[in-house]
Amino acid sequence: MPASGWRGQRAREPLAEDGASGSGAVGLAGQGQCSGGALPARHAHRGHKKAVIAVAHAILISAYYMLARQVPYQELGPEYFDRHHADRVRRRAIQALERQGYRVILEAA
Repeated sequence: MPASGWRGQRAREPLAEDGASGSGAVGLAGQGQCSGGALPARHAHRGHKKAVIAVAHAILISAYYMLARQVPYQELGPEYFDRHHADRVRRRAIQALERQGYRVILEAA
C-alpha cells in the first residue's frame, strides 16, 4: 500500500526472478530479445530488468501495429537508431568526452 505522501503514484510490483515482466510470453520474449537487434540497442542504456520491460513493451506496440495495418515484421537492425539519429549519437559522444575532461572540436572530413 503506498504511503500517504505519494499522491497517486503506484507502488512498484516486484519482477519475477527471471527478470520477465509478469508471467506472460511477451515478458519472456522481451528477455530473449535483449541479445541483439534494434530494440536492445535502443534500450541498452537502461539496466537489464528495465531493458527487458522496455523491449517487451516495444514488442507489444509493434505487434499491435502489424496486426492493425496487416503488414509483416521487418527487422531494422542494431544500427538503425544510430543511423537514423546520427546527430543525437554525435552529441552524446561529445558530451561523454567532455564529462571526462576533454575539449572536443569537430572538423568535417
